[in-house]
Amino acid sequence: MQSKFYNKQKSPPRRFLLVLRAAVFSLIGLIIIFDKGNINLAAWQCYTIGGIFIAYSLVRLITVLKRDPYDEP
Repeated sequence: MQSKFYNKQKSPPRRFLLVLRAAVFSLIGLIIIFDKGNINLAAWQCYTIGGIFIAYSLVRLITVLKRDPYDEP
């Protein structure tokens, strides 16, 4: 069953926001990894949490770039 939005292309602002979200998650991951002074976690915990944020942002970015512009999220 096709949705009623099947023939509607994503707007550029919406695509921009999807890419911006991925960039924000990546930035949060880098801040967690490199700013250990203000976060009360062990070094391995900072690397793990920061790595998870960066991996999630990469998955989101790859998903957005591979997605057909006519698909709805």
